[in-house]
Amino acid sequence: MTTTSTIRNPACTLCRMSQTADMVCDIGFGPPKAKVMVVSKMANSREYQAALEAQLTELGLDVSEIYFTQVIKCKTFEINATNTEV
Repeated sequence: MTTTSTIRNPACTLCRMSQTADMVCDIGFGPPKAKVMVVSKMANSREYQAALEAQLTELGLDVSEIYFTQVIKCKTFEINATNTEV
């Protein structure tokens, strides 16, 4: 079975974001067979993630059953991704 830990490559240098990234090739988190996936442009800050989870809970969703991921897999706040990179 393929898991996110076998997909993630912390040594990846395929994008320019990897040059200044806090975390390289961050796949996401949550149950692999989740029926709901939340996709953001880039990794969320802790505060934003907590607010997002609170809103999803208010909607009646169980956040432990949601997979969270981002389009940009390298977490960096120093470089803005271009449309092509997204």
